[in-house]
Amino acid sequence: MYWFLILSDTLKKKIMGHFELNFRDFDHEKDLFVRALLILQDYRNGLAHDDLISKISPEKSLRLSDIKALFGEDPSFITHDEFIYDQIGHKDLFALLIILFSLIPSAYKNYLKTSVQQRLQTFEAFLGNDALEIRRILNIPSKLLERVDYMSKKLKI
Repeated sequence: MYWFLILSDTLKKKIMGHFELNFRDFDHEKDLFVRALLILQDYRNGLAHDDLISKISPEKSLRLSDIKALFGEDPSFITHDEFIYDQIGHKDLFALLIILFSLIPSAYKNYLKTSVQQRLQTFEAFLGNDALEIRRILNIPSKLLERVDYMSKKLKI
């Protein structure tokens, strides 16, 4: 990760080009890319060291402007109030999903969507009535299956 930060902008653009990010503003794209990688790194490190996913708290967070840059000015999978007041999508599991759907190559998006949906269905079936409380603890928004479906189809870039 830190190797990326010391590269020239030309090499950064080349690397970022592999992730299908094509914003008009390179500085915003670079900033989003670095924050996304740092969030992924924090989750990876936390899970590798047997942290509970609810205890992982990345240092960086997504911004509403990032989500709008990726999914358009009015992304219907998250509301302004959910993002601002409920803090959904900043650095939680939902933010991780937003990042994964944003960075994964198009050829693998459907596989990721199917995999996430299957795990969510298993999660809900296993937990039954306790699923709502677990969602609250993990800061997972309601109707997550529909939101995952939207993210897999509506990526702006």
